[in-house]
Amino acid sequence: GGAHNRFLMAPGLALTNLLFLLWPANLNIVHPIENVPWFEWPAILVALAVAAGLCYVCIRYFRKEPLLAWSVAWLITGLIPLLNIFPLAVPILEHRLYAASAGFALTAAVAAAKLHGLPSFRNAAMPVLAAACFILAALTWARLPVWKNSETLWLDAIEREPGAARSYFNLAGYYFEQQKFDRTIGVLETYVRL
Repeated sequence: GGAHNRFLMAPGLALTNLLFLLWPANLNIVHPIENVPWFEWPAILVALAVAAGLCYVCIRYFRKEPLLAWSVAWLITGLIPLLNIFPLAVPILEHRLYAASAGFALTAAVAAAKLHGLPSFRNAAMPVLAAACFILAALTWARLPVWKNSETLWLDAIEREPGAARSYFNLAGYYFEQQKFDRTIGVLETYVRL
C-alpha cells in the first residue's frame, strides 16, 4: 500500500535532499515527485548505497572519530523528517533542509580538517574548500532575488516547472490578496486546466 511505497521512496528522497546540500542547483519551491530519478531501478541502488554509506560512517567511526560520527548522525537525523515516511503534503521542499544542513556543514568541516591533516592533501585542502565555499555562496546570492516576494517566488516556480499546478494556485492567491483580479483570473484558469 501507500506506507510500503513511502518506505521504498525514502532512500531516493534522502539522496535528492543530499544533492541539494552538495550542489544547490536547479533550486525551486516546487519539485514534482515524478521528477525524482532515484525511485526506479537501477538508480534506487545508488540511493540505497548512499543511505547505507552514511549509516556505515556513523557506526564505523563512533569510537574512533566521534565528531565525524556525531556530525553524520546529525545530518541523518535532519533528513529523517524529509523522507515522507509520515506522509507530507509536499514531499520535497528545500527550505526543510535547515536542520540537515547544519549536520552537513559540520560533516564537511570535520572531513576537510581530516583531509588537511593528511600530507598528500595538506596543500590542496584549504584552497579547494575556499573555492567550494565561494561558489556555493555565489549560487546562494544569485538565488536571493527569487525570494523578494510571493510573486517572484511563484513566477520563478512556474518558469522552472510549468506543469506544476500548485504554483499557479499560490500565485493566483497572491494576486487576489493584492486585488489584481485581472491577473488572478488568468492564472486560475491555467490552474484549473492543469
